[in-house]
This record gives sequence, C-alpha cells and structure tokens, in this order.
Amino acid sequence: MPVSFNPDTSPPSFKNHLIRKTLLRKISADARKLNLIQAPAGYGKTTTVADRLEALEATSAWYRLEVGDNDPARFAGYLAKALEVAAPGSCKATLRKLQEKGYDDLESFLTDLLAELPLDGLDGDPLYLVLDDYHLIDNEVIHNALRFLLRHQPACLTLVLITRTVPPIGVAQLRMQGRMTEITSRDLAFGADEAQSYFDSRLPFEISRESIERAVRRVEGWVSA
Repeated sequence: MPVSFNPDTSPPSFKNHLIRKTLLRKISADARKLNLIQAPAGYGKTTTVADRLEALEATSAWYRLEVGDNDPARFAGYLAKALEVAAPGSCKATLRKLQEKGYDDLESFLTDLLAELPLDGLDGDPLYLVLDDYHLIDNEVIHNALRFLLRHQPACLTLVLITRTVPPIGVAQLRMQGRMTEITSRDLAFGADEAQSYFDSRLPFEISRESIERAVRRVEGWVSA
C-alpha cells in the first residue's frame, strides 16, 4: 500500500542559549557507536545534541518521535524519509519499496536500508541518525528493530537516542562492549559557573555567587528550574 511520509526531519534551532563546551566534548563523534542522552524533561538534551552536531558540521537525520510512531510501518517510513532528506540518495530504493508495497517486518526493512547506505559515509564522514523523544516508543517490535540495527550498524552510521528513560535495547551490553557514550542528568545539570554565566547573559541585575550556588544545590542543577 502506498504511504505518504512527512516526518519532522530538520535539526532544531535554538537562539540565546548557553553553549556548554565541556559537555559537548563528551558526546562521541566515533562511528559504530550509540550516543545515549538520557535525562528527565528540562535538562537540555535536544539542545546539547544539536549544538554538538553543529560544532562537528555533521550531516544529521533527525526523527522527532510521537506516540503514533509506535506503528512499525510508520516508523520505517519516517526513518527512511529522515535519512533521505538528510543525505539525498542514501536510501532511495528502500524508500521507493516502502511507498510501493511496503515490508513484511522491520528487520527486512533495516537489512535493505543498511545495505543501501554509503559504506564510507558522506565524503568519509559519518551520518548521524538522531531519534528524539525515544521514551515515547513502547512497542517491543521497534525496540527489537533498534537492537538489530545496533548489531549490524555500518561504519558510516552513528546513532543518537534522546530519551527520558533508559531504552530496553541492550544498553548494559553496549556499555560493557565500550560501544556507547552515555550522557545523563548528572552530566547535563548546571554547575555554579554555568548557572552564573546563564544569569549574567540574561538578567539586567547581578545575583550574588552565594545565591547562585544555593539555587544550584536546591534544584540539583536542573536546567529548567
């Protein structure tokens, strides 16, 4: 059955936010790795990833997930479309097959998709696939598909998951294998220096260092607070 795909594939744009250079260096630029950015709402997960990929001048396919993306057919279509928008021609045949007759399962879809991606990336640089708000996915079929992708992840592809909860995709094993870079709320929390820089750039009056340190302790560095 032909399907029309129209995902939100553009990287987010933020203005007047604090660039966190020390934190950005923690996000891996290595291929064949998972970057897991996991923290509750309001810790600046998406902003941090967008800043890092902008600093790397990386080609990134953004897929902002919704509850409706728990449907495997929709997930496959939006995923392929996001990659095709980011890197035209990277999965044209797979996307065409999806639109014309579809796939019986996600593993078959991913087999074709990964085989079609350029082996050496884009001019030798990796292609970043960012799945934002992955905590909205609760379909085990899609979790299994992510496990399959990670087992067969080509050198040209770096996967980034942005989520509020730890996804059930074999994180412990990836951690032991050294194939994952993990950023949590502890990493994302503001320290006193960052909080002071933030206030200094936005407020027309000065806040004492003591007050800033007390506020940071009280909210444990939670950025939104």
